[in-house]
This record gives sequence, structure tokens and C-alpha cells, in this order.
Amino acid sequence: MMKENRSDLLHTLTERLKAIDYNKLPISDYNKRYIGNLKPALSYFMHIYADCLQRGLQAIQTPISDVTLIDYGGGTGFLSILAKSIGIGQVIYIDLNPSSVETIQLLKQIIGIGPDIILHGDSDVLADWCARNKVYPQLLIATDLIEHVYDLSLFFKDLIHKRFHVSTIHDSLYTIQPVCPTTVT
Repeated sequence: MMKENRSDLLHTLTERLKAIDYNKLPISDYNKRYIGNLKPALSYFMHIYADCLQRGLQAIQTPISDVTLIDYGGGTGFLSILAKSIGIGQVIYIDLNPSSVETIQLLKQIIGIGPDIILHGDSDVLADWCARNKVYPQLLIATDLIEHVYDLSLFFKDLIHKRFHVSTIHDSLYTIQPVCPTTVT
């Protein structure tokens, strides 16, 4: 995507998200407060999400429409919404907080775009869903999760044992490839 188009899309999407009166939505008080605190700096956070997506896409060198992205610990779902808006092929949102899952389901209806798959649970739920559906994600982005991960090596070892292989580490960016990709004959 050209830089001007990305900038326009990012600005337009940010303004649409800012225009929502989250206090009037049937979402948890926690999410109302959380998003309310994010809202004044939403442009800043959306730029972080855009940067994560850009770095991830550059790292995996896969056509954007062929990418399966996991928004791990997706929270508000703003990263998932942005990912679909720029043309990511498949976006899988997962979060442990059932209130966050309900919020992204509602936001997807309001905005008209969002993750293709919305999961509630942990890495076991994600790995089981991917295995059942023969989905091999190329990219995992977790932007506001580190405070919940007490041992990064254990976290990634756990993901590896659940059918994923961490193939690239770039600062806070990790791309994943399946351990046993399918082959077409």
C-alpha cells in the first residue's frame, strides 16, 4: 500500500473509532474505562499498530492477501480492525478476557470490518482451533501483552510445542511459521 493511502486510511479509521461513544455501548465498565483512557492518544496507538503490521509484513515477504495474522491478546481489537482494513487475508483475534471478546464482536458490527475469527481463550485454544481448521498463521502480533508474560522463553516454548515455530525475532516483533506446513502435490 502506498504511504499516502496508508496514512489516509489510518487517519480515517482512527477518526471513525474516536467518533464512537463507547460509554453508550453495551460493553463492560472495564472496557469503557480502558478505551476511554486510550481514546485521547488513539492516533498514537494506531500508528504503533500500523508500524507492527508493516514490520511484520516486511519480515515475512508474503502477499498481504495470503497472510494469516493472529492478534494475540487482542484487547480492544483495534489492531485486528486495522489489519483487515489494509487487506490482510485472514485475521484471528484471541483474548482471555470475555469482555474484550464481546467488545470486538460489537465493534466489528459497528465499523463493518474486523477479525475473521474471534476466539476466547489462551494459546491452547488458539493451537487447537488452528489444528482443527488446518490454519497455518504467518504472523503473530501482540502489542499490549508483555506485562502478562512472566517468562518470554517459556511463552515461546509453549507456542512452539503447540504447533508453532518462532522463526524470526525482531525487537518486539515475532513471526511464526508452522512446524509442519502442508505440501501440495
